[in-house]
Amino acid sequence: MKGGKEMLKKVLIGLVASAVLTLTGCGGGSNQAPVSGTQQPSTASIAPAPVPNSTPEPTPSLSQSSPTNEAETAEYLLKITPILNDIEKNNANFENLRQQTANGTLSGKDLAQKIRIEILPAYEKSSEQISGVTPPSSMREAQDIMIKMIAKNNQGMSEFISALENNDLSRVTVANNYFAEASALDQQVATIFQNATSTPSK
Repeated sequence: MKGGKEMLKKVLIGLVASAVLTLTGCGGGSNQAPVSGTQQPSTASIAPAPVPNSTPEPTPSLSQSSPTNEAETAEYLLKITPILNDIEKNNANFENLRQQTANGTLSGKDLAQKIRIEILPAYEKSSEQISGVTPPSSMREAQDIMIKMIAKNNQGMSEFISALENNDLSRVTVANNYFAEASALDQQVATIFQNATSTPSK
C-alpha cells in the first residue's frame, strides 16, 4: 500500500513538473507554444512555452482612429509595460521552481508551498496593478481579458497546490483546463496588442 502511494506521488510530481504556466506573453502570444489538441484530458499538461523576451512597446504611429486615441494607447502601453515585465519575472521564477521539482531538488510539497507564498501573491499583485491603470477605450477589452487571464491562471495554480498536497491526480486535469482557458485569453490579448501597435500600410 505504501509503495502504491509513493508511485502515485511520483506520477503526480512528474505531471506537475511537465506543466508550465501559460501566462507567458501577456501581449506576446506569438512566442507561446500551443496546447496540443491530441492530449487526453486525464493526463494532459500544458506544453512548455518560453518566457517572452519582449513586452508590448508603443510605436510612434498606432493604428487608431485619431491622434488622441494613438497618444492614449501609447501612454497606456507605457504604464502597463513594467507590470508585464514583473509578470515575466514571476513566470521565470515559476519555471525555475518547476525545473527544481523535475530535477528532484524540490519536493512536491515544497513546490506547493512556494507557489502559495511566492507565485500566487505576485500574480495577484500584478492583477491589482493592471486594474489600477485606467485604459483608453481602445484598450478596455484587452485589460478586462488580461485580468480574467490572470484569474484563470491563479485558479489553475490553486488546483496544482491541491493536487500536490493531496496526491490527487484529478486536480491536475482541472488545473490544466484552467491553464488552457488562460492560454486562449492570452491569444486574444496578443491579437489586440498587435492590432493596436501595427502601422497600417498605405
